[in-house]
Amino acid sequence: MLAISGIYMVTSGKSLKATRPTGHSRRSFAELHCLSHYSFLRGASHPEELVVQAAKLGYRAVALTDECSFAGLVKAHLAAKEHDIQLIVGAEFHLEEGLH
Repeated sequence: MLAISGIYMVTSGKSLKATRPTGHSRRSFAELHCLSHYSFLRGASHPEELVVQAAKLGYRAVALTDECSFAGLVKAHLAAKEHDIQLIVGAEFHLEEGLH
């Protein structure tokens, strides 16, 4: 199941290929907080599925911001390259109290 901006999609395990809107219908929008299944117990989607769904929605960019992990970045990068969408790299890190 994918979740980007409140839109859910169940994948069937078939090939992931985005049909992106063309021309002026491509949005000037970037999802800045997406969790993949590498954020254990919080995310359920494969990194490449998040990129494909963002491309289908016409987004210009998508950020992969897994919790305490960069594990999905290679798969997301390859999918972003294939679908001509910008990948923004990030992560959530939880620090001990008092550290900045």
